[in-house]
Amino acid sequence: MHTQLTTQSFSRRRMLGTALAAAGVATVGAAAVSAPTAGAAPAKRRGAAPEPSVPLSFQLLPAPVRVYDSRVGQAPEGIDPNTGAGDSPLLRTITRQIDVTYVLGASIHYTQVPGTASGVLLNVTCVNTAGASGYLKVWSPSAAEPAASSINWDHAGAVVANSVTSACSSGYIKVKCGGPLGASTDFIIDVVGFYAALPVGP
Repeated sequence: MHTQLTTQSFSRRRMLGTALAAAGVATVGAAAVSAPTAGAAPAKRRGAAPEPSVPLSFQLLPAPVRVYDSRVGQAPEGIDPNTGAGDSPLLRTITRQIDVTYVLGASIHYTQVPGTASGVLLNVTCVNTAGASGYLKVWSPSAAEPAASSINWDHAGAVVANSVTSACSSGYIKVKCGGPLGASTDFIIDVVGFYAALPVGP
């Protein structure tokens, strides 16, 4: 299944500043509009040109692939040789890096997610939760930690799942546990699909 999507690059708008004000130009949203002069109709101006977009293709995996389960005794087992991530609950304030290109503990079992993927669609499940509440954040190692959580629980022992779309970098994502003192959880990651750049034509 291939769906062509576009993502807009994120950049800050340029401030027009005092130079435009001195030239009699006022800003409205993203477009610049000339201030009218006495006896003359205001000139029409075009809005800012759209920023270039990056075409992406979404690839749905034939079936979800379980790439990580922090519970002891639950497959997949093992320790990621690159990050040291293994089988243990994720404690409050701790971040764990997960490779989504292969199944942890079975490096020959690839998930079909390429290391060049821009993002992944995941099912994230929290089990064996501790603390009155807590949450997990999921994001790309190449990006700043987001302010928003990806999945939350509101009591100890809760089992909660959520569909999460996250950017990734070189096949990796980051997962961090947050919440009040005492928050921790085991978590499971199933990969459903991925986003990759479309090949550029001639």
